[in-house]
Amino acid sequence: MSSSVDRFIQLALSSLRRTVTEAVQQWFDHHPLMAWFLGHPWVSVALLGITVILLWGLLGAIARLAQYAWISALRLPIWLGWWIILRLGRFLQSQWITSVARQQLDADSPQQRLTDIAQRLDALRTEQDALLTEVRSLLDQLPPMPNLPPSNDKSSD
Repeated sequence: MSSSVDRFIQLALSSLRRTVTEAVQQWFDHHPLMAWFLGHPWVSVALLGITVILLWGLLGAIARLAQYAWISALRLPIWLGWWIILRLGRFLQSQWITSVARQQLDADSPQQRLTDIAQRLDALRTEQDALLTEVRSLLDQLPPMPNLPPSNDKSSD
């Protein structure tokens, strides 16, 4: 009885082995590249190592891209606020320059200019009169010069 059981087990195992071998052989027939890799294990290990390194670099690049995206997203409100402040400053500066230019144009109207010139001339005449009075008083205090010829000028009377 044990020989019939052994024979049955041997038959089942050979049938299972044949089925698995045929399935693997069909898979290798459909995927010859994988069959080649299994036939050359050192090349397979080298290619697996290169693939791991490339995937590691790709993951690192994706991580840096995500980090840059987050930093940019967090900096955006600051940049936007700074840009708005600069634009507002330029706008206010241009408005201020325009208002100063208008005031200058209004101040340079002919009537205003004539009034300014008349006031300046009055101030200059007043200063000239004060200086002439001071010159006369200083000249009166000087002693007469003895050897001067008489002058024909009658304007000093």
